[in-house]
Amino acid sequence: MDSITKYIESKLLLKVNRKKSKIGRPIEIKYLGFTFYNQFKAKKYKAKAHEKSVQKVVRKWNDQRQTGSARR
Repeated sequence: MDSITKYIESKLLLKVNRKKSKIGRPIEIKYLGFTFYNQFKAKKYKAKAHEKSVQKVVRKWNDQRQTGSARR
C-alpha cells in the first residue's frame, strides 16, 4: 500500500487518509454505503447498497412511521 499511497500523493497531489484507506477485494469493501458483487456470467463487478446501509434506512423509516412524523 505504501507504493500506491506514494504515487497518489506525489504524482496526483492528493492527500491519502491512511486510517481509512485499505486495499482489498471489491466484495470485502464498503464504499460510500455501497458494496460490490461479482456477476460471474457477465464477468464483471456490480454495485449494490451495503447491508448495513439498507438496515439503517429501514430503521429510520420504521422510527418515523412509529412516531407519526412521516409526511402524508
